[in-house]
Amino acid sequence: MNKTVFVFTCLIFSLGLNAQENINISTGAFFEGEPYLKVNPDNPNHLVVAWMGFVNATQNIKIKVRASFDSGVTWSTITNLDHVQPGYTSADPSIAFDPEGNVLIAYIDWTGSDGDPLAGGIQISKSTDGGLAFNAPIEVLNIDVMPAQKIIDRPWIAVDKSTTSNAGNIYITSMNAKEAAPDYHPFISTSTDGGNNFTLSTLDNDNWLSGDLITSPMPTPTVQENGVFYAVYPSFVFSQNSMAQYILAASADGGATFNYQTVFASNETSTNNDPLPKKGYLLREDPSDINHLAFFYPSNINEDLDIYFTETFDAGATWSATSRINDDPVANDRLQDLVWADFNNNGDLIVTWRDRRNAPESGYETASEIWAAYRPNGANTFQSNFQITDETVAYNDVLALAGNDFMSVQLVDQVVHTTWGDTRTGTLKIWYQRSDTDGAILSVDDLTRDQPSPFIFPNPARDFVTIKTEGWTILTIYSLDGKKTTIVKNALNNEEEPINISHLSKGTFIFEIKTSTGIYHQKVIKL
Repeated sequence: MNKTVFVFTCLIFSLGLNAQENINISTGAFFEGEPYLKVNPDNPNHLVVAWMGFVNATQNIKIKVRASFDSGVTWSTITNLDHVQPGYTSADPSIAFDPEGNVLIAYIDWTGSDGDPLAGGIQISKSTDGGLAFNAPIEVLNIDVMPAQKIIDRPWIAVDKSTTSNAGNIYITSMNAKEAAPDYHPFISTSTDGGNNFTLSTLDNDNWLSGDLITSPMPTPTVQENGVFYAVYPSFVFSQNSMAQYILAASADGGATFNYQTVFASNETSTNNDPLPKKGYLLREDPSDINHLAFFYPSNINEDLDIYFTETFDAGATWSATSRINDDPVANDRLQDLVWADFNNNGDLIVTWRDRRNAPESGYETASEIWAAYRPNGANTFQSNFQITDETVAYNDVLALAGNDFMSVQLVDQVVHTTWGDTRTGTLKIWYQRSDTDGAILSVDDLTRDQPSPFIFPNPARDFVTIKTEGWTILTIYSLDGKKTTIVKNALNNEEEPINISHLSKGTFIFEIKTSTGIYHQKVIKL
């Protein structure tokens, strides 16, 4: 379907007032896990989500993709990335946009860990239409390069979109998979020709080795606005440091050489011995400050697992003291995991995680929610935590298995786009929420239902609208990219006062209405 026609059709069918509900975007009947969300840096209305899931009960897992061209209000049909070979299975998608605006997805496609012999590797696939269709994949790294070391696990992708000589470089990091033989290293595959060819090297080096005590030393990469590539990986080598440490590797020459610095070294990097919590860590760059990086990780320094971060404002030379982000009571015997984070272009920061503060019992195997914390640029502390999920989700045994190790979030201006997996339907599914940095939900669910607008009239409207409900207090108007265009307050009366919207440009807006009975959202078209 033509993309313009698709978007217009979705907008027509998304009119109406809807409850504040999370959106199931995977919609399948079987397992769906590990979503990765990316917003086009050149178009804040363009989102792409990829995840791993079954197409049907007889096929192996494929990478599934959906795109939105209206800031997450509506989504395309699901596209499935084909396997390189029949019988292969896919995992671990990650997404980046190249300088031309094409969508790149890196992922594993292989026989699986039970294959005999093991075959396959990391693939990269490109979409030139925004994520609706994808070209045949190109091999990044084959497991045959180091078959015993299985160096194809967790392929994170980062693309250089600077104006330097490194512009357009594609970096895909990876690590040893479980039950691999030593040597263990963080790896990087680099392409300087748009993804047609890749060169493999190790990220660690003499005196900065990850060591053989850490069997899967995952690197977490990013590229700063000045074209410098960064990655953080764990290390535990007694001859280098008597304590475990996280190491920052930096390259200003496209990955040809690296400089190294310690993020921190202490027993904090050894979180706890429970194998179930998802203890992934994350490095993020601040686009508004080329010297500002932040590193997020779980730690149990206060007896239970919490979400922490440290940051540098001098490109890694010095790092701040670690700070706890989740604001539930310290040492309350409730663990948090599954951390993700993002800076917007202004340097504002959002952090999300899986939270158990409202769980009936301690440990990993209990009910959970997705929570978030927001810190505006220039602030020293985070604002109060807020809940992303619209319900507490009971624990399911599938969460003890592989395939639910990460969630994803993107912050665009003041809009928080969040994807995660939970089991509220009885199986693991991918959910999406669109909210602002105060936690107010901006999503419009049930997109196939065309229902009347019970609160705001007329709709569509030209210069004035009327709100026909009792006891409304605040009306906030958002454009589809989430910017607050105006705020109108009313002192709890029942008068149907006309509200002037003539200053709004022609287009579609989300009206948020706060009443004595709750908060509601309605799509309104301005003529």
